[in-house]
Amino acid sequence: MSYEDQLNALKAKVQEAKKEAVPTSPKVSLSKISAETEAGLRKLIEVNQSKSEAEVEEDKDKEEIVKEEKIEDDTFYYDESTNTKRPNPYSVKRRKEIEARCSPIDIGDILIKRRAEQKIPIIPSKFEVLVRDTSGAEDTYIKNLLSKEYYERTEISSAYITSKMARYRLTIGLLEINGKALGDVKIKHEPATKEEEEAFKGKLEMISEYPLEIIADLDAQYMWFKDRVKLISMDVIQNF
Repeated sequence: MSYEDQLNALKAKVQEAKKEAVPTSPKVSLSKISAETEAGLRKLIEVNQSKSEAEVEEDKDKEEIVKEEKIEDDTFYYDESTNTKRPNPYSVKRRKEIEARCSPIDIGDILIKRRAEQKIPIIPSKFEVLVRDTSGAEDTYIKNLLSKEYYERTEISSAYITSKMARYRLTIGLLEINGKALGDVKIKHEPATKEEEEAFKGKLEMISEYPLEIIADLDAQYMWFKDRVKLISMDVIQNF
């Protein structure tokens, strides 16, 4: 509403109020309001407008502050046991930077194709991977493999379980590295068929040949990918 429209609307309200408060009389003229009243109305509109503009500017300032907020650089951490500075593969800053480069995940594609895929440019043009999520049958399969080892061994460490689970997940979920296909191993049956088990074992051996640091980083990327799929299914949209 323009300034003049606001003024006319307020004039109309004032005249209406006068009609209700003052009996109709030949001596009373309601066709005009006094100059003093009009000046007061103008001042009131100006105050409201300035307040509105101030609120808009305040909101803009708040948005700028949020944009300018910097994520703490946690690329490295201090290892007190060795008194050294070490790289942090689970850096929040690094994760945000990588996720900002990823293409969005479409829940429609997930529901139609019954699988989620995403290309992850870890280091653009140098280290890029294509991953997919695990199915219910595949998740059960790799957990059963671990549980068998757990009960068959007299002693087993948490580090062993973590390392083995990482390789199992990547055997199912890692499809490509820098455009090179690694094979799409699928476990569709419960229990898995002999052919499915052999395909899984063959790819597992290939994945296990990568350096431990690369496997650990790939597993971190894969778990972040699974987090993004969970958030999409919860209708929580983030910067994917």
